[in-house]
Amino acid sequence: MRSRRSFSKEFKRGIVETVVSGSASAAEISREYHISPIMISKFKERLQKI
Repeated sequence: MRSRRSFSKEFKRGIVETVVSGSASAAEISREYHISPIMISKFKERLQKI
């Protein structure tokens, strides 16, 4: 079984800023960093709450 990965706030913020700015799509980022597009959506949701 794999261990659970954790991401820093700076990493999450960078991912969200890249997607929101339009320089890359969520699909492109998810392939590049090996993260699910759903995870990127969750990063976005959580950062908007703050």
